[in-house]
Amino acid sequence: MQESPIEINPKINSNQDDNQNCYLSIDDGDIILIDDTTNVVKNNFLKVDYVIVIVCYKGRISFRQDGETVEIGEKQMYICQPGSVLDDFMVSIDMRYKALCFRRRLFDNMLFIDKQLSRDLLYIHKHPVFNLSRKDIDGERCYYQLIREKLMESEDCRFRREILHGLLTALSLQLFSIVEKQISNLIRQEEEKQMVQDDSLVRHFVELVHEHEGHIRSVREFAKLLNVSPKYLSSMVSKHTGRHAYDFVREATALAVEHRLRYTDMSVKEISNEFHFPNLSFFGRFVKAKLGVSPTIFRKNLRK
Repeated sequence: MQESPIEINPKINSNQDDNQNCYLSIDDGDIILIDDTTNVVKNNFLKVDYVIVIVCYKGRISFRQDGETVEIGEKQMYICQPGSVLDDFMVSIDMRYKALCFRRRLFDNMLFIDKQLSRDLLYIHKHPVFNLSRKDIDGERCYYQLIREKLMESEDCRFRREILHGLLTALSLQLFSIVEKQISNLIRQEEEKQMVQDDSLVRHFVELVHEHEGHIRSVREFAKLLNVSPKYLSSMVSKHTGRHAYDFVREATALAVEHRLRYTDMSVKEISNEFHFPNLSFFGRFVKAKLGVSPTIFRKNLRK
């Protein structure tokens, strides 16, 4: 399929009838307002060059953004960033919406107002559709109307460009204030979900430690069984228990070794081999560190 850029007529249409399609722009395409049109998409493959904000009043539209399915319905807003590829469009016959398109450099200027917008952009790319209340829609319509009226004025009108950019900034910040609330809720939900997942990971780790009865003495091996990195496993265990992951592993081995020394006739060497210690000297130091005496002395003390 041949790539085509987004097709938006940059010329001003002075028709005042709200029932007619109206394409408005200034500054050679810096800002484009698509006003209540029902037939904008003329290609089934769009490579986006603008920041695009679409507010849907009625009907539905679905398409793919960078391979992921996106659906926009009534009282929803969609935000698309430059560089995205949109295709496979399906639009309901009752679709009604407004769209505002502007160059990325205009949006970059807003980042100087609030650096948190940069964080929000990461979530917007993954979750580009947001719900709007009736109050949100009424406020958005007021801004759109002001921008539309200013666009319709003669280009030689004093401060026209500055006013338009001010209105665009105000509208965008208003929309992003709506987005920020939903992103904050989304982040909180993701954090809560992650906490549940992390808690489950720690519980699974502790269960595995007990299940292997001290025979695995490496946090790395447990991390491999749990399909996470040793660093991540250690940090989660420390966060949720206040103890190091290696402490759990050493404690399990110490308990198992003590059980063998106390209740079996296995030799010290056999016990050392069972738990994969590299040599008797290393095993002896481990037992002394955990039990206070060497393996031989520990057994002698039991016979007294």
